[in-house]
Amino acid sequence: MKSSSLTDSFRYAWHGLRDAWRAERNIRVHVLAAFLVLYLAWLLEVRTDEFVVLCMVSGMVIVAEMANTALEALIDLVIKKHDPLAKTAKNAAAGAVLVTSIAAVLVGIAVFGSRFANYEEQIAMLRAKLPALAVGAALFILLFVVSVAVPLSKKSSA
Repeated sequence: MKSSSLTDSFRYAWHGLRDAWRAERNIRVHVLAAFLVLYLAWLLEVRTDEFVVLCMVSGMVIVAEMANTALEALIDLVIKKHDPLAKTAKNAAAGAVLVTSIAAVLVGIAVFGSRFANYEEQIAMLRAKLPALAVGAALFILLFVVSVAVPLSKKSSA
């Protein structure tokens, strides 16, 4: 369906995000992981270029998961019976999410690895930011409950 306005385009995009959030546990898990990584990066004062890379790979994982969700929904709409090609397409899309996630983990290791090797300095930095750490922990718990622990609808709303 062609959008009649820019506002409509944004509304449809927002609905896509909302529907994916409601229907797909893995997207909620990836958003939770992205929040944790980016908050930790902020607390540990990673360089701006490292923070940008972490944002990009976190976003790429979420985009890959949403593309996987869209492809699975399309296949389920078109294919009403078991089909080996449909299975191959779904598995390939899931594999793309896995590859993207592995790449994001490797970037995380590259960014955080040296910091955790010198963990005494990082612990001291975190101790100096206890109020921010407490707020982040509370937000993380809230996001965890909302995104993972609370069951949401299995089907998206139209």
